[in-house]
Amino acid sequence: MIKKYRVLIASFVIALCGMVFALAGCGSAVTGISVKDLDSVQTVYVKGQDLDLDSITLSVRSNNKSETTVTLADSSVRVSGYDKNTLGKQRVTAVYGGKSVSFNVTVVERIVAENYDVNYFIGDEFNRNKGRLKITEDDDKSFTVPLSSEEVTLSGFDSSEEAKPLTVSVRYEKGAKKYDGTLTVNIYGADNAVLTAPTKTEYRSHEEINLLGGYITVKSTDGALTRYVEITPDMISGYEPEKVTEAYRATPAVQTITITYGNKTFAYEVRITYIDVAMIRSAASALLSLDFSEGLPEISAELGGLAADAFAAYKTLSIADKHLVSDQQLASIVRTYAVYGKSVWESAVEDYSDVFTFSGGELTFGEGDYNAFKAVAESIEQGTSPAYV
Repeated sequence: MIKKYRVLIASFVIALCGMVFALAGCGSAVTGISVKDLDSVQTVYVKGQDLDLDSITLSVRSNNKSETTVTLADSSVRVSGYDKNTLGKQRVTAVYGGKSVSFNVTVVERIVAENYDVNYFIGDEFNRNKGRLKITEDDDKSFTVPLSSEEVTLSGFDSSEEAKPLTVSVRYEKGAKKYDGTLTVNIYGADNAVLTAPTKTEYRSHEEINLLGGYITVKSTDGALTRYVEITPDMISGYEPEKVTEAYRATPAVQTITITYGNKTFAYEVRITYIDVAMIRSAASALLSLDFSEGLPEISAELGGLAADAFAAYKTLSIADKHLVSDQQLASIVRTYAVYGKSVWESAVEDYSDVFTFSGGELTFGEGDYNAFKAVAESIEQGTSPAYV
């Protein structure tokens, strides 16, 4: 009877050992596992993308010194720690044969905007000249494209009111590739704006406005954003030096300059003193249209008088101010004045032909009475003769 029990016990032990050996791989047990070729394993995934179990292989070491491989897709491998909808670094763990190994992966957005302007004021336009998109594809490869690219479209940017933050949709599309994402911006109110006026406020009537030193300081309502805006010519109105007349030679005219930025306006005053340079330049511009290429043109009394006034004014300028009139401008005035003066002189001489004639440098008196000679002499002496220009 005792012998019978011994046989039964021995049989049970043998059967139990057989089961253990079967479970342990016919006499072998797993002593360790590792991720094979870890450096080449995909470790970056796009949000919503499943872990690529087929591409990740485990190296399995056994107590009999054998080494086999198994992929994470194998039903005998348990994988945990990965959430495809959670951004950031994640620790993935694989368990096989009672042993475990862990490795890191990172879940990223398909499209990430980089180095772009985040903060805007009400009324601003989105700045596409700065920034780029980093786009990650399913194979862990990524590339960048500038926001200014025609392959990038944006929608949802609205700066008509404050929004902190505002989500803007962005799409990259090229050929069969079409990727969508978002970026965020902040829209601030610009209630606080202060003008620093340009440095130059004293002008002479020929000068163009000088905006150096002028800028507008714009601050958001909450003080989080400050911008310094340079004043440019398209922002100003009210500078009209051409309206400053001779009445303002001694006392400057005062003009109010208006600066417009968005829905805000600012003002500062300038003082403009009249000098003849502006008139001389204007006269020269009008006289430059005369054509002297085919001889001396006929000069009207209006243009002749304009040239005469401009030349007289030029002679009164200081040496420094004369340099403000170009050689071309002066030439147009002088030649017009000379031609007009010649024609006036010739006409006047013709009017006096019954009193005297002038030819070949000689003056010859005609036959006339005393009173006629006296009237001519007095008109010349008094400067009322038509011969004066």
